[in-house]
Amino acid sequence: MEMLAPVLLILGGVIVFVGAIWFLIESFRESILWGLGCLIFAPVQLVFLILHWGVAKKPFGLQLLGFAIMFLGAWFTDSRSVPTY
Repeated sequence: MEMLAPVLLILGGVIVFVGAIWFLIESFRESILWGLGCLIFAPVQLVFLILHWGVAKKPFGLQLLGFAIMFLGAWFTDSRSVPTY
């Protein structure tokens, strides 16, 4: 079980990264301004998600899945193996 936690954390991180890149691609497909806004200023992503739900829901869902997998990885992490300072 202790080997499962790092695998889940890495897998979840990769899935979140892929979802974020996909989200940026969809925003750039809409327009250059949306893409640059989402890239430079993070709150614009929320506005894009709401206004363009049809194209943004799949990459957003993929990011949520990645965060859920990372949460499971953190849940399985042995708290005794984490150094305390």
